[in-house]
Amino acid sequence: MFRDFLYSFRLIRKAPLFSLYVIAPLALGAQNGDVLRLLSSRPLRFASLGVILGATGFYAAAPAFRSVLYEVPPADPITMGGAAALVLAIAMAATLVAVWGALRVDPAVVLRDE
Repeated sequence: MFRDFLYSFRLIRKAPLFSLYVIAPLALGAQNGDVLRLLSSRPLRFASLGVILGATGFYAAAPAFRSVLYEVPPADPITMGGAAALVLAIAMAATLVAVWGALRVDPAVVLRDE
């Protein structure tokens, strides 16, 4: 509970900085798609790295999970692919929601407030 509060507090403190990451390119003439690509590439790279490391770790530890899995082989590529796709889809949705929210802000208003 306290970690959630602390994370939210840190995020609120970084909100003006995030808006400047969005507003500065828009004020300089960048298109929405360019800013979307700029801001969504880093979180999606981290999510991809997490999926790769998680899948590698699971395949390394797969024999230990044999007794817990029910009628699914430990190294089932369809199950692992589905789980990886689900994690990446959720990371992409969360990133896009945050960036689209920031793109709806008028650059002139934010620059005037800063």
